[in-house]
Amino acid sequence: MLPNPYRLDRLRRTLVMAGAMLAGCYLADVQRAWADVFLLGSGGQVEGEFLNRDEVPRTRYVVRLESGGEIVLPAKAVSNVVVRTDVQRRYEELLPKMPPTVDGHWKMAEWCRERSLEALRETHLREILKLDPEHEKARQLLGYQRLNGRWMTTEEYRQGLGYVRHGADWRLPQEVELLSARDQWRKEELEWKQKLRVLRGKVGRKGGERAVEEIRAIRDPAATAALVQMLDGREESRDMKLLYLDVLGRLGSPGAINALAKRSIYEDDSAIREKALDLLQRFASPRLAESVAERLRDDNNTIVNRAALVLERFGERGVTPELIEALTTKHKQTVGSGGSITPSFSGDGGAGLSMGGGPKVVVTELQNNAVLAALTALYPGVGFGYDKALWKRWYAASQTPRVVDLRRDP
Repeated sequence: MLPNPYRLDRLRRTLVMAGAMLAGCYLADVQRAWADVFLLGSGGQVEGEFLNRDEVPRTRYVVRLESGGEIVLPAKAVSNVVVRTDVQRRYEELLPKMPPTVDGHWKMAEWCRERSLEALRETHLREILKLDPEHEKARQLLGYQRLNGRWMTTEEYRQGLGYVRHGADWRLPQEVELLSARDQWRKEELEWKQKLRVLRGKVGRKGGERAVEEIRAIRDPAATAALVQMLDGREESRDMKLLYLDVLGRLGSPGAINALAKRSIYEDDSAIREKALDLLQRFASPRLAESVAERLRDDNNTIVNRAALVLERFGERGVTPELIEALTTKHKQTVGSGGSITPSFSGDGGAGLSMGGGPKVVVTELQNNAVLAALTALYPGVGFGYDKALWKRWYAASQTPRVVDLRRDP
């Protein structure tokens, strides 16, 4: 049997004074959250219960306010109305009838679950834990697990291990710091790309000299990606390309060094290629030499020789085996019917012939002058020409430690 309104109200007042969160409090909160909202043409809004929703034609809106009073809004004054759903209204009807017990909250939680009212369901489950902290089902539904004798959520467990929430993931503070730094770096890169495009657009126009000076004055490593983008883009001015290279050479960031290496090998303009090589030489290192040496196996014989020129400038003996192997390289060539030869590069070393009496594809072993020049510069006085076998035997012998018998007389 349900309590009469007087007894229910007296019970609410008594328990609220005792500090408990009871059904009446829930109802007040729900009513505030789910009140019908009347948006006014003037820009304001009124919240309350829509009393005459079925009235036709619509000439007014009668609204019961939370305070208990009523107001009437002319239809022309209201631009839109956000109305509570039937499920929300039904919840408000049931809530005052709910006994403030574990069983009462559990039944309401299940009712909310069946109607996809997840936030309210969680509220009732948490109220159950206030009444019964060991309620296993409520704990599990709220994401708790019993660990080391304690009920803990995944969040509490992760935090205990020192993790922090980062977006949808859990990460160590050091990881978050690195990710934040990465995001900031990317933001700065994007800003430089936009800024550099604007500056480039001013070159050749009024104020262009100042734009050139601003580009020349760049000292921020975050501008590397923007400079490389401009260099690899549709830039046609040799002077501007040389300027970009100068700035990259001054920055000396990993991306800048990689761009210089790329231009020193793959650039067709000899002036730009030589400029890139001059700048790249400042950053010569065994690791960079190993990276360049990989180009000695390129399918294109021209690239092989350009890579050798870079290695000669570096003077790095650690890539000697790669240079020896590249003294001669095999490449496919197309022999035309008129006797002309058109290179068709491939590094697989295989030979092939076209069918019939047309052009034929043959494999030719080419001597690489730049590779021999690099070896000669590294080892003055050693002259085995293009004989790989002699070079390999000599190099192997030079790397073998000399054994000295200390028991023998000098």
